[in-house]
Amino acid sequence: MNKLLIFLLLLAVSLGTGETMARAEENKINNPFGVLEFLHWNHSWNNFQYPDQESLEKSIALMKEAGVGFVRVDFGWQDIEPAQGKIDYAKYDALVDLLSRNKIEILGILDYCTDWASPKKTWNYPNPDNAFFLKYASGVVQRYKDKVKYWELWNEPDSQTYWNPQDGMKGYVNLLKEVYAELKKIDPYPAGWSESIIFTITAPRDILIL
Repeated sequence: MNKLLIFLLLLAVSLGTGETMARAEENKINNPFGVLEFLHWNHSWNNFQYPDQESLEKSIALMKEAGVGFVRVDFGWQDIEPAQGKIDYAKYDALVDLLSRNKIEILGILDYCTDWASPKKTWNYPNPDNAFFLKYASGVVQRYKDKVKYWELWNEPDSQTYWNPQDGMKGYVNLLKEVYAELKKIDPYPAGWSESIIFTITAPRDILIL
C-alpha cells in the first residue's frame, strides 16, 4: 500500500512538472528566424510608421502572431547620447520591455557614431579613438544584458555608405576586438556575437563567435 501511494505521488509530481514545462514552452516563441524592422526609428523615409506606443504594440503583436522569433534593434549611439554625457535610454527601455513581454528575442546592434564624437561630425565617420564608442557600448550592454543576449557590432562596415574612410576593415577589426573584450567583462556568457559585413569576412573567427 505504501509503495502504491509513493508511486502515485511521484506520478502526480511528474505529470505536474511536465504540464508546467509544456506551458512554459508554449509561451515562448521557439523560432530562430527573425525580421529587420526599424521599430526604433520614426522618420520620413519609413513614412513615420511608428509615431506612438500604439503603433509599436500593433506591429509587435503581428510579429508574435506570425511566429517571429527575433527582431533586429539598432541601439543607435546618436539616439542614446546626442550630446556628450547626456544619455537617454527611455525609448529603448520601452521597446526592449515590449519585445520581451511578447517573447521576441532581440538582436541588438551597437552602431554608428554620434555627431559630437565624429571627426567629421557625421554618423558614418567613426572616431579612431575607440574609447568614446567603448563607453557607449558598455553602457548599453550593462543596461540590457538581462534581456538582450545577442549582439552585433555596426552595420556593413565594408561599405562606404556606413564606414569612412574605408581602410580594408582595419579600423573595424580593431574596434571589434576592443568591444568584444570589454563586453565580455560585463556579460561573460551572451548567447551570440557577430559582425555585419556584406562582401567578405576578414575578421578572425574567434573574435566573432562566442
